[in-house]
Amino acid sequence: HGPHPTVVSCYGGPHVQYVQNGWSLATADLRAQFLREQGFLVLKCDNRGSDRRGLAFEGAIKGDLGRLEVDDQVAAVEWAVSHSLADPARVGIMG
Repeated sequence: HGPHPTVVSCYGGPHVQYVQNGWSLATADLRAQFLREQGFLVLKCDNRGSDRRGLAFEGAIKGDLGRLEVDDQVAAVEWAVSHSLADPARVGIMG
């Protein structure tokens, strides 16, 4: 189904990682669950600067905060649009 109105959920950083192949209390997000129940796609992206992907990935933003992280968030939205998940006319951001 889709495309859906989309909310990009930004968090932490640098050095914060929430996207994992698993569930824990650290990754649970009741706000995202509520938005999903309302029909939104909630997009989370561990952009460059996030932990646990090696020093090159984490250190890429050194001295350049605010550019690469945004580029990665935009790329995530473009990916979701290209897969008919996100409606490009209805994208918001929170966090």
